Formats: sequence, C-alpha cells, structure tokens
Amino acid sequence: MDTLPPTGDFGDVDASGAYGATLEPRPGMVLADRYELIEPIGRGASGWVWKARHVMIGKQFAIKLLATRTGSFDDEAAIRMLREANTLSRVEHPNVTAVTDFGHARQGGTPFIVMELLEGQPLRAVLDARRLTWRQARVWGVQILEGVEAAHAKGIVHRDLKPANLFVCAKDDRIKVLDFGLAQAQVQGEARTDRATGRLVLSKVIGTPSTMSPEQIAGRELDTRTDLYSLGCVLYEMIAGEPPVRGAPAEILYQHVYVEPKPLRALAPAEVPDVVCTIVDRCLRKDPAERPASVTEVYQAFDLRRGRRERAAASKAKSASVARPWRYVTGAALAAGTLLALVAARPAAQRVSLTPVALEVPPLQPATFEAPALHADLPVFERARPKQALTPESPTPRRAARRARPSRPSAPPVERGATQRADTRGPTVAVDALVPELKNPFGT
Repeated sequence: MDTLPPTGDFGDVDASGAYGATLEPRPGMVLADRYELIEPIGRGASGWVWKARHVMIGKQFAIKLLATRTGSFDDEAAIRMLREANTLSRVEHPNVTAVTDFGHARQGGTPFIVMELLEGQPLRAVLDARRLTWRQARVWGVQILEGVEAAHAKGIVHRDLKPANLFVCAKDDRIKVLDFGLAQAQVQGEARTDRATGRLVLSKVIGTPSTMSPEQIAGRELDTRTDLYSLGCVLYEMIAGEPPVRGAPAEILYQHVYVEPKPLRALAPAEVPDVVCTIVDRCLRKDPAERPASVTEVYQAFDLRRGRRERAAASKAKSASVARPWRYVTGAALAAGTLLALVAARPAAQRVSLTPVALEVPPLQPATFEAPALHADLPVFERARPKQALTPESPTPRRAARRARPSRPSAPPVERGATQRADTRGPTVAVDALVPELKNPFGT
C-alpha cells in the first residue's frame, strides 16, 4: 500500500485486499522515520498498542497498530482505524484520549495512530478487583458522561462503550474514553461471535456482547441512544458491583433483547439517590424511545448539585413569571377599592368644593450691610527728631508733656514743717518740708 484513503467519506473505498496489516512489530523498529517502538502495552479491538518514543524530541507516545493480516476483515479494520483517527481529532476534551498524529509504516504500509501515553489501568481491572464506593462511582460516572457528551456534541456515536475502553489514569485519577474504532460505523447483517476475541461481529462492525444495545444486536440503525444503553450497563456495574446481564455470549444477547434486568435500587447502597437508580434503569430500557433524551439528562442526575441548582432556578423563574401579573392586578384592585370606599363613606353635607388659592410671595432680597475696611487707618508715627540742647529757658520734653495735660485742682498750701497725710480717696501728695530748696549752682 502506497497511499491511504482520504479522510471524510469512506463509502467509496474498496477494502478487499487493498489495505491491511502486514507488519510484524518488534522493539527498536522505527515507524515513519520518527517513532521508535519500545514495548507492547496491550491488545486492542483490532490490533496492538505499543509504547513508542519520538526519535527527534524524545517524548513518549502510545501507538496503535493493526494486527497481522489474517483475512479481508483486517482490510476493513484499516479503514476503521483511519476513521478513528479522524474522529478523535475532532473531539477535544479532558475525558477523551487525544490523538496527535496518524500515518503508515513503510514496512508493508500498515496504518497507525499516535495517541497520548496514559499511565494507569482500565476500569475493567478496577471493577474486577473491588467494588466501588458510591462516592467514587459518582465521580467517575460524571467524567464518563462528560466525555461521551463531548463526542455526541460533535455528532459521534461511540458504539462500543464498556469498562475495557474506559481508562483510569494514575496521575490524576481521571477517566479517559478510549477506542473510537467503531464510531460512525453502520450496523447491518447477521450476528456472529468471533472466537478469538469473544466479540460479537455484525457484518462489518464488531461489538462487545456485555454492553450491546438490543437494536445493535438486531442490526438496526443506530444513534446516540445506543450509547445510552451501553452507559447504563457500565454505570449499573459501577454502582451495584455486578453487570445487569450474565452468562455465555448467547445468553447475554438473549437477556439484552428479552429479559429486564433487576432494578438497580435492589442492589445499590442506601446512600445512592433514587433519582440515580431511576435514570440508570431508564437507560436499560429495550425500546430506545423510553430511554433518556440525551447524555446530558443522565449527567444532571449524577451531578446532584448541578441538578438541584437548575431545578431551583427553573422553579423560581416559573413562579415569578406566574405571580408577577397577579401582583399588578391585585395591587390595582386594592387601590381602586380603597378610593371608592373613602368617597362613599364621606357624608354629602361635608363634601365641600375646594377652590384653589394663588399665593403671591414677594421676592426675597438679600440684606445689605457695609463691611468694614480690610485695612484700618493706623496712626503713622513720625520719625524722631534729633535732640536739641537744653537751656534754662527751654522746658524739657517731660515738662512740656505735663503742661499739655489738663490741669488738676491745686491742693491747699501746706505750711513748712507740716506733713500732709495721704487721702485714700484721691491721689497721694507727699511734701517733705524739711528738704531745703535746691538752687541752680550755675545760675547767676
């Protein structure tokens, strides 16, 4: 094989003897000159999964290779692998495995898918080892539903949901949905069981008997409701600790089509809400029309907080929309009734007509007043004049000041040698008559 069919429409691809797996993988083999095979990880639906390393950047990946050609069936598996790569590249979600590359080996033209390398174990191994608690089952159940919801949003139906295709990552304890090889496949033809893998083969499509829907077994057209039935089988086992159907492959197929499983409420722990048990039982209905409308409805039942918030918000909005018009009508009626009662209760004699009176108010004028000057007229002091020589005829400044003062009434003369007592009611005048009179020695 030199080239691969283009992505998109695979209806015109003739797979008889044209495509297949002729490569015998071994450690150290390099695919497409860039991926070196290290060791096998496990066997998938139609091939092997190997751990590989990019020869240039050294990063490790998981590579899915087709098994060695055993017949024309492997040619069809090559086309399904190309479809799986195209499908996974369209879905980007934390709970769906990521595809990084697709190509074909030079040795025989074997196609391969390069995916992110996951460390952990399948959910099948966890369920075989122990029974999950309700808390763990609810957390993983929500993650599974979110991944499938993202695929359905892109118009992709998985068609092979089972615990073996759900991987529990050891890094963050997150569930990843794997193996979209049967996505977009048409289901037609009679059913047969493949002895090598234990899978039910419906013409060109294979499936797992333990989780196949009745319409898938009957070969009818499939839609998203077939994934709801498979999810119901997975969630039933996660909660109850046992699958809804048991037995040989033929017995399992018969029970899927004709036998109703035991209600989940009878096997689930008491802490599991009734709404969860009811939604899982609805997923397992034989008639697709009786199942939930979408994965979102199942998701809301498992995510209790989100469901309660949405139901409370819807109820509040509905009650508000119904009560708001009645509030307006009731308020208007009460106001009108109160007004009519007041008018009717008032006697006719007391009813007087009110004449409007016009009041003229003169305009107010602000009071006027004189503000004091900001700067008062302070006395101006003249510069001191130079001192003049005193003469006997010129009075001293102090004497001149005394002369300028108003004269006081003179006291009666006092005889020499007598002393006048101070009058406490007026100024005190003391004269010492014993002091001789001073004369100017310089006078003539």
